[in-house]
Amino acid sequence: MSRQFLLWAPVVLLAIVSCDPGEPQPNIGDRAAAKINDTAMNVYFIKIRSAAQKHRADRGSYPQTIDELVEAGFLDPPSATDPWGNPWVLSTSDGELTITSYGADGAPGGNDAARDRISK
Repeated sequence: MSRQFLLWAPVVLLAIVSCDPGEPQPNIGDRAAAKINDTAMNVYFIKIRSAAQKHRADRGSYPQTIDELVEAGFLDPPSATDPWGNPWVLSTSDGELTITSYGADGAPGGNDAARDRISK
């Protein structure tokens, strides 16, 4: 084998290995879009929580479903579904209201766009 090949082989191998992107990393645009989506979700949470508090003040309890808020006129129909078209899930525990979106797949759990978003 030529001496020149032996000198360049490790450099070529390193170049090939370093070109492997491995796991795709989100670019700046993806991170910005995710931040905007999280902000939009928080706006929905505030709007729904406000409607639920009006429901509680008027009816004495939090609503069991998002449809109760719409039927009572406390929430506009377009806000009754999350950005993926799935109904928001309301639950109460110890007098606290939790608002949940199950994400793009509409099922509990998931990753990325399918991850659950839960109000704080």
